[in-house]
Amino acid sequence: MNGVPRKWKVLAIIFMVLSGILLLTTFLFATYYSLSTQSLSLLSTKVESQKKTIKQYKEDIKDYQKEIEEANGANDSGSSGFADDPYSIGDTADYKDGTSVTVTAIKEDETLELEDVPKGYKKVAVSITFVNNSTSSVSIDTEDFYLYDSADNYGDLNTYTDSKGSVPDTIEAGEKASFKIYYTIPKAGPYMLSYGDAYWLTDGSESGQSV
Repeated sequence: MNGVPRKWKVLAIIFMVLSGILLLTTFLFATYYSLSTQSLSLLSTKVESQKKTIKQYKEDIKDYQKEIEEANGANDSGSSGFADDPYSIGDTADYKDGTSVTVTAIKEDETLELEDVPKGYKKVAVSITFVNNSTSSVSIDTEDFYLYDSADNYGDLNTYTDSKGSVPDTIEAGEKASFKIYYTIPKAGPYMLSYGDAYWLTDGSESGQSV
């Protein structure tokens, strides 16, 4: 390039440098665009997945609620005509499946050595007699009994029930069993205990008494 003027050599060098910078810039921009597109695609996929998950949760809840409603409607253990008429302590509720339940006592007892009692909560013992007059055995689940306080708070079943409540797993046909269920509950009575469609109300005399 000895015959080429010096200024053209400089211009050629500048052109090559600028071309290199342009190519590098183009490469960097293309790489950035590609990564941004991938990130947006991943984010969009994640959002759609979350939407599907939330939608599925809602559908699962609806299905679960529907199953509960159908089970309650078809459950023969429900009582007949009791929903509007509360029972008093000592009364017996008769159910369609041939069983009967008598709530003999609902009493607060602060001397009970219950576990994991939240501060300020009441300790309540519920005494129940369950009679099976049907022709087949009946399973007993303490979670089917619900205790509410005067503020409509739901009582928590206490593990003390498992060790001291003497709750049988099943009651054979023609047999009966008496047992206790222990709860912790935020407020004082009057209390309401429900089982199936029947419910029992206390008269407010349960406070400070032991079972």
